[in-house]
Formats: sequence, structure tokens, C-alpha cells
Amino acid sequence: AGWVRGVIQELFPETHGTVTGILLGDKSRMESQVLEEFRGVGIGHVLAVSGLHVGFLTGLLMLICRLIRLRGLGRFLVVSLCLWAYCFLTGLPPSSMRATIMANCLLLAGALGKQYDLFTSLALSALVVTGLNPLELFDVGFLMSYGAVLGIGALSGALYRRLYRLPKSLAGSISVSLGAQAGVLPVSLYVFQNWYVFSLISNLLAVPVAGTATTLAFLSCMIHPVLPFLARPIPFLSEGLIMVMEAIARFLTAYLPGTVNLEGLTLWGVGCLYAMLLCISPWFGGSRRLKGWVLLALALGFLASILF
Repeated sequence: AGWVRGVIQELFPETHGTVTGILLGDKSRMESQVLEEFRGVGIGHVLAVSGLHVGFLTGLLMLICRLIRLRGLGRFLVVSLCLWAYCFLTGLPPSSMRATIMANCLLLAGALGKQYDLFTSLALSALVVTGLNPLELFDVGFLMSYGAVLGIGALSGALYRRLYRLPKSLAGSISVSLGAQAGVLPVSLYVFQNWYVFSLISNLLAVPVAGTATTLAFLSCMIHPVLPFLARPIPFLSEGLIMVMEAIARFLTAYLPGTVNLEGLTLWGVGCLYAMLLCISPWFGGSRRLKGWVLLALALGFLASILF
């Protein structure tokens, strides 16, 4: 990890603090103002190594395996070993372990010709993470990471079908972002007692930029030990994208503050919010009228938990 930090500082002289935060989850070298802006506009999750990072790294490794014509179980073993090496490199946080285990399940299902199920792999990762350390159940990173995936699994499909009039890429981004935000909203309100109203806008603007910058940063760090003369031009584009992402956070902080402070939320209120998430998901098999009454009762329970 120390060697990687040195490579990042060499390749990204202007934004090495932010790049270290994005690639390794180490925010100690970031400027405090940039860190607060990222958190304030709802894009602080790009600094926590999770499915976003593991997904882009997996895609990059799969592309390399395709170029060298490595397939089947051989590709699974190579990519899985690289993902676990990256997970250890970042210090084995719950979000990174969860994403790595789920990526391994997806890769193994493809190698064996089996069907992949998101919730089965999510449950398996939770068993492994809490089996190694049961106290992770009380970690905010654990709750936010698993809440986001639960929200995506519960809502993104239904939201995507309702956004059929939009371009597919935009509909997919909106549905995934809304699902993830719905999943982390109860925990965020309970722990941090605030919510950024325009988080959908900030994520739609920043996440694609962060994804491209992260992929390029991964690529430059991977080829630097072998072909250092080729690794140097790539960071110019990646560093430019990271500066764009910082500018987006700065602009939204200045012109779209929109943070709602909410104090007094209890565990009962958190439970009501998650029950509402379950009610509006496809898992709720009741009639529309019953769903309306249940949502009304849960909304009243949520308001009561705040007021009383």
C-alpha cells in the first residue's frame, strides 16, 4: 500500500490526495475542504472502496483477460486473486469485502454456466464479513454498503421499467442511483442527521466522471511498473477528470446547498423507512389499495418517531 501511495504521488502530483482516497479509501491525505464538499453533496461514497471501485477494476481485468484470450476458470482465478489482493491493499473494509465476495460469486457463476442471484451473494458476503467480525453489524460503513445494495436490488428494476421513455443509459443511472439512495437514507438520517436534497443530481454528474477517472488511475498504476513511459500520459486525463469532479462538488456546494437537518430519528423511525422501502418494492404482493394503507401507516409511524 505504501508503494502504491508513492506511485500515485508520482503520477498525480496535483490531485494525489483525492486519487489516494478514491483508489485506496485513504482520506488522510485529502484536503479537508475537498473532503467536506464531497460529503456535503452526497458523493462521499466514491471515497469508500466498494462496488463502484471493484466493478470498474473487474471490468478492466476482464478486458485484459479477453485480450490475452484467457477464459473459463482460468480467468476466474486470475481476476479473483487480483480482486482479493486489492481488497487486502485497502485494509479489508466491510464495503470492499462485500463487493469482492459478490464479484467472485458473479465471476464463478459465469465460469460454471450458473445463474447469478444478487441477494444470495449479498447474504453470503454478510455471513462471511460478520463471521470474521460480528461487531461489523454496528459499523456505519457496513450498514451503508449493504443498505445501498438492498435498495438497488429492491427498487432499481421497477424504477428502470417506469423510466422507459428516457434513454437506456440515463434510465439505468437514475434507477440505480435512486435505489441506492433509498437504501442508505434511513442509516444516513439516523447517524448523520442530515440529507442532501440534490444527491441525485450530484451523483448523475459526478459518478460517471469518477468511474472514468478511477479506471484510468487503475490502468496507469497497473502498467507503471512494467511500462513507466506509457503510464505517464494516462494520468493527465485522469487528473483532469478528478479536477472536474472536485469542481462539480464545489459548484453544488456554492449554488445548490439544499442540506436538510433532521434530529431525533429513532430506530423505530429507521425501521419504518425500511418497511416503506419493502412496501414499494416488487416483493410486496398485496393490492394497490392495501399498499396505500400500509404506506400511510408507516409514514405516520415515521413522523411520530421524529415528533415524539
